[in-house]
Amino acid sequence: MEYCAVVNSHESYHDALKIFLKCFRQKTDNIPLYVCTNTKDGIELTDNEILVEYSGKTFSEQGLYSLKNIPFQYILTFNDDYFVTDTPAYSEIDRCIEVLKMSNFSQIRFVRGPNFSAFSGFDRLFKLDNSKPFFFSQTLSLWKRDDLIQVYENTPKSGIARKGNEEQFEVLANRTCARLGLEGLVYYNDEPKEGYFHYECSIMPHLISAIVDGKWNMSEYKIKLEEIFEEFAISTDRTKGPSNKNVQRLFLYLNSLPQVKNAINKRLKR
Repeated sequence: MEYCAVVNSHESYHDALKIFLKCFRQKTDNIPLYVCTNTKDGIELTDNEILVEYSGKTFSEQGLYSLKNIPFQYILTFNDDYFVTDTPAYSEIDRCIEVLKMSNFSQIRFVRGPNFSAFSGFDRLFKLDNSKPFFFSQTLSLWKRDDLIQVYENTPKSGIARKGNEEQFEVLANRTCARLGLEGLVYYNDEPKEGYFHYECSIMPHLISAIVDGKWNMSEYKIKLEEIFEEFAISTDRTKGPSNKNVQRLFLYLNSLPQVKNAINKRLKR
């Protein structure tokens, strides 16, 4: 196999990671999985699952350390709450690998979002615009590992938790991609829209974010999550609450627009 899966986690989310591992094992077939987290405590892995115990204080430092310890040139980037829900379209993943091999594209995102433009000439693959927000995203993507390492190496140390006015890694990495001139594609096979911004994923069916703000995302995935909880006899203390995920995404998008930033700066100077 020419690619592997990489899942990012932290001990505070190991309850979600355990569910992710159960879903991944049941729904996928022999995809090597690298589990990147700060400690192996409480996590049991199979022979096809490799622990990368990262170091570093910030998300960007942890991500860079993890990537440099993964030997595959093509990687699928998961978060620990991207629970796989059905069998992947392996032949389509293989085709995407071939597209990356023969082209200068750095990534193929598997989930259509707000950054979506012209047809690329490759079946079911459309171009991402690197001059617009969300060229870089933490949504499930197939990356050339070396190009993703470049993104992390050239992005300021930053996190993903919303702390005051701290700029988020996702926003900073988007600027890095534009500066490096990276090109990308998004896979879209007429999947229906799910929520305000994203579409379902047929090439690697999964929940796009099962947890938001530390709570189960019941507002968008109530039925699917309850099915997963029942199927795997999962008992968890994580609070089940409503999600303001779409509001946060809209805020992140608006805050990345130059005209919005200028307006905010003018108000702050008053």
